[in-house]
Amino acid sequence: MMMNKHITRTLIASAVLFSFNSTAATSYFEARNDAMGGTGVASSNYGVAALANPALLTKAGVKDDFSLLLPSVGAQLSDPGNITDNADKISDDWKAFDRAVDAQSGIPQTAARLKARLQDFRHTHADAQVGASAVAALPGDTLAAALMLKTFGAVSVDGKVSDADLNYLESIANSNGQNVDKNRLTSQAYARAALVTDVGIAQATELETAGQKWSLGFTPKFVSVQRGPY
Repeated sequence: MMMNKHITRTLIASAVLFSFNSTAATSYFEARNDAMGGTGVASSNYGVAALANPALLTKAGVKDDFSLLLPSVGAQLSDPGNITDNADKISDDWKAFDRAVDAQSGIPQTAARLKARLQDFRHTHADAQVGASAVAALPGDTLAAALMLKTFGAVSVDGKVSDADLNYLESIANSNGQNVDKNRLTSQAYARAALVTDVGIAQATELETAGQKWSLGFTPKFVSVQRGPY
């Protein structure tokens, strides 16, 4: 009996305003699993099982043969405080304050504007994630296997504004603007980033114990991690 060849090619492109924590349980993007709330460890199709749970490679149908996922691409962004625009505005207000100090003119007014902007910026947070993956899966009666490649990156940005900066700018705004020390201002935006790449070969087999069938899967793989604060 000739087996029907089933080739699946999927291209996913999404930009969704979700919070970082709501999707932190997975490190890949796949339309069906994302739509089901990231439950791929139990519900993945055999063609993408290598990304979530290699044991599910044994769940191919009798008519399923070779499956190719090439590529799966996704992106997510959470920026409720509009941190990018606020950072640009703070930069403009800082430059105005810097010029005022150098010119010894308009210092209290520019200090007050900078303080107000920093108050809006404090405790702001933004996250971004991007991922790409490819899977080639081949089911089998004895041993199912898949070659998988997955890259997942995440960036987190936080606005850190000190009370000392706000108090100092308040004192400048209420003074005549003399003897200002710009080096006393230490507030910053902090960014952290990580990029994880997995390359592996997933394998799975179906076993039977006391009349109950169960699947065993494993994925030997090479993992590269790059990260750092900025």
